[in-house]
Amino acid sequence: MTNPHGGLSLIAEAEFAIQGIVPPHVRQPEGPFGDHYGYYSLQHDYPILQASHLYHRKDAVLSSTVVGKPPQEDMFLGTYIQELMAPLSKRVMPAIKAMWSYGETGYHSLSTIVVEERYPREAMKFAFRILGEDGGQLNLTKFLVVIDRPMDLGDFRQVLAYALARAQLQTDLFIIANLAMDTLDYTGPEINKGSKGSLIGVGEPVRDLPHEFRGDLPYGANAAAVYCTGALAVQGPTYDDDPDYAQHLAGHRAVTDWPLIFLVDDADVAHKIISFLWSTFTRFEPAADTYATDTELRRHHPCYTPPVVLDCRMKPGYPDELIIDESTAKKVTNRWSEYFPAGNVERRRRPDGLQGFFLIRLAATSRAVAGGAALHRDHLPRNRPALKNTRRSHPLPLANTWGKRGYEFPKPHQPVHATMSKHSSPEIAVCSHRSEGSPLTRSVRRTPKTRTLAWTTR
Repeated sequence: MTNPHGGLSLIAEAEFAIQGIVPPHVRQPEGPFGDHYGYYSLQHDYPILQASHLYHRKDAVLSSTVVGKPPQEDMFLGTYIQELMAPLSKRVMPAIKAMWSYGETGYHSLSTIVVEERYPREAMKFAFRILGEDGGQLNLTKFLVVIDRPMDLGDFRQVLAYALARAQLQTDLFIIANLAMDTLDYTGPEINKGSKGSLIGVGEPVRDLPHEFRGDLPYGANAAAVYCTGALAVQGPTYDDDPDYAQHLAGHRAVTDWPLIFLVDDADVAHKIISFLWSTFTRFEPAADTYATDTELRRHHPCYTPPVVLDCRMKPGYPDELIIDESTAKKVTNRWSEYFPAGNVERRRRPDGLQGFFLIRLAATSRAVAGGAALHRDHLPRNRPALKNTRRSHPLPLANTWGKRGYEFPKPHQPVHATMSKHSSPEIAVCSHRSEGSPLTRSVRRTPKTRTLAWTTR
């Protein structure tokens, strides 16, 4: 539609439109902000937008999401987007049979692909295809695992065990240094710089993997726990106390049988699904934090003699972990029944996730959950009135992938219509999942009209 103040046209279906200019060569500091990596991104200089006008639709809805230590709302949205884009990804990359990026690590830190080799060593070609993707963000992947058998890629324990049983670490572990890295990843030597790693685990098994840790702990270790067959988490001294401990650990006889070891600050995370991936792959840089019993350069390729140790401890220069403000958490807890008066959303801590995360349970019909479908009117019982055409009447898709990947998905017991609402509390800033009869089911009309507001600061 025509811009009343001239310049570029406005998109009529947009909820908000900000008009202004981006002055060249002007930078101002931004941050620190809590972000989806689960840390407070540090302050850096970025381009600015000098806003002159703000437009919005009548009864506009400002969409927002909660980010922080996974799992938060953005992780579930990211999961759905991956599933939504899967058919298109197969069109663009037909040789790659399946692909998954792990929201537990902020997505960019860890991905897995499934390929089918036509000739030996072809798997690395597919890895380069991902790392060289142009036009998207797959090229920001920090660590990529390549396997050749379809499986539940969301279960990284299963994926990693499969790869470790087949990988010859001397030739199948690739570390490429001096590359670009995601802006929010601070494990590299400086912002936007770092390295990437790829583990190729294809073909027939080449080793039997240990599944139980026995004997004495390595010298200097405080605890050890099995993450999956072939992979051990060892809790050692902090990085400040002993920055060279990873190399000492790689050569200790107590861990000789384990091809891969994660050196962590807390070995208990090995028993948790989300906490482990978050506290390991967001805290190591392949080129700086990979160690082995012996590393030999052959044909200009570093050959790693197992065990290989990934140093995933917190290190100097890393940003602080994102924490939940106690007063805000208390307020949300006390007012929970006001946010969800219909009582169709429950809160309880995940036993396998990070402390402070409340599992949001969505009530759905059996057919919707079993089929991974969106909650449409057709899924409601016939003796219930049809839902109104509310302000955001697009149903929120609820795929059943959480259950398939081993996460708990509760049994459905009540139909619910999921909509975005301007009446949602800003204190929690999440989608309002509401059932018919809830006070939030207020009908609001859509209109393409916009109006100019004064630019104010509160």
